[in-house]
Amino acid sequence: MIMRKKQFIGRTVLVGINFLDHDRSLLERYETHGTIEEITNELIKISREEGKFQLPFREGGLQEARPGVYREKTTGSVIKNPDYLATLNLVMRDPAQIEYCKQHGYQPKGN
Repeated sequence: MIMRKKQFIGRTVLVGINFLDHDRSLLERYETHGTIEEITNELIKISREEGKFQLPFREGGLQEARPGVYREKTTGSVIKNPDYLATLNLVMRDPAQIEYCKQHGYQPKGN
């Protein structure tokens, strides 16, 4: 099934990121949420209280969330009835980049 990108605009997404080292061992988990502003062929752009954030776009990358109350484990923030869930595994060449990624999200190679 092909996603219609417009159907996601203005919807709430809860994002879970697993930061992994080169051996794919877990370094850190991070959660955030926001409103989907734009979807391109490469990125999902999200607006959050903390600022802009982006995820890589991939077909089927947004899963419908079940109704309910979700709590971000890393911040304790409560999100009621998000529309979608997204999970991302990022292999970090430099663990020092984790904080940057938590602020801005996924950055395509070359950016």
